[in-house]
Amino acid sequence: MGKSHLAQAIGHYILSDNPSEYVYYITAEDFTNEMIHAFRHDSIEQFKNKFRNKCDVLLIEDVHYLSGKQRTQIELALTLDTLFEANKKIIFSSCYLPSDIPKLSDKLRSSLSCGIISNIDPPNFRTRVRILQKKSNVNRCCVSEDVISYLASELREHVR
Repeated sequence: MGKSHLAQAIGHYILSDNPSEYVYYITAEDFTNEMIHAFRHDSIEQFKNKFRNKCDVLLIEDVHYLSGKQRTQIELALTLDTLFEANKKIIFSSCYLPSDIPKLSDKLRSSLSCGIISNIDPPNFRTRVRILQKKSNVNRCCVSEDVISYLASELREHVR
């Protein structure tokens, strides 16, 4: 759908405009794994310091991954509170609206819902055709227009 590309583009734009800012781009899964590693290796204070004090922009992908992960949700909610109070930028992406993510704490759901929520619609037929044409050219495949049209008409949900 382009969520990752958009989030990365935002991060690059911020860095090009403000090269001294600390921009952290991380998936929710990697955030969870990094937190678990910090707990296991007695370095949770360094983890907190990284995301709460040394972060100007936090970009977290696939927030829906946090469903049911209570400890990570608590840690992320506390991190968001700290960043919000310091007027830092926070950007999330997910395949779901915060209200539709199951087993998400009310506090985190509220934090995720209080900003601007934008929907990225699936590409239309014409865009899917152009994506398939570009992919076939990049991969040096000769794919007929009939096949490209058929694929573009069938593959509607996820670009991948």
